[in-house]
Amino acid sequence: MSDTVTILPSDAVGGDPQAAGALRGAAALVAGGSGRLGRLVALGLAREGAAVAVGYRTGDKRAAAVVDAVTGAGGRAIAVPLDQTDEAYVSTAVETTAHFLGGVDILVNAAGIAHGRKPVAAGDLDALTPLLWDQLMTVNLRGPYLLARAAAPYLRASRWGRIVNVGAHIGPDAAGSAAACATSIASVASLTRFLAAALAPDVAVHCVAPALKTVPDPADAAGGSTRPGTAPQTPSGLDEVARRVLALCIGEREAGETSVFGAVTR
Repeated sequence: MSDTVTILPSDAVGGDPQAAGALRGAAALVAGGSGRLGRLVALGLAREGAAVAVGYRTGDKRAAAVVDAVTGAGGRAIAVPLDQTDEAYVSTAVETTAHFLGGVDILVNAAGIAHGRKPVAAGDLDALTPLLWDQLMTVNLRGPYLLARAAAPYLRASRWGRIVNVGAHIGPDAAGSAAACATSIASVASLTRFLAAALAPDVAVHCVAPALKTVPDPADAAGGSTRPGTAPQTPSGLDEVARRVLALCIGEREAGETSVFGAVTR
């Protein structure tokens, strides 16, 4: 793999101790960290004192911008190439995080795709080809599984590990590409329950599931790291998703919990 890793000097320290205490000393890997939601999560973790690895697939410039934002505030961050369809990339990203940040205490799975090269129209079964189905499952469901599996030894070693998966539930107005990817994204909640049982008691695993909407996150889609259907499709909606992710990283909650919100499901 020819991708490079952007590294913050190892002697960088956290920012304001009044604002960045809850996760001081923790190391976090954010898959999809170059996207809009991933950026909010990464910055939130950094504000709480965590050192952050910003995972990206093609959004290297956006990942570098997140690193710059963290380091500019006095935090620690690296940008790590991460294609979660490739087991070798996944292993390397986890190992790189552990090497440069001293371990992996938190894993946030915030990467995914809503569709392939072309959106799927509402009710168009022909457009949801077996190839696209496999792509959706590989990125949205197999990816978080591979990351959790690779990070598990480090998370267990910390004896305070956290995994927060970003899934979704299908809202009543979901259609087209959102409805097509619903099975893969909604299944993340089931994966979360499995991982919670498998990694207890050393690792707490949670899921945040906003309502799945029709429109994917356009900024993330441009870089190939898409989190479809965060609801509502506004900056304030993404802020709410990030807030819930951060709360699960910090707080003591029952393992396997899924935080469902947004439009009421049918």
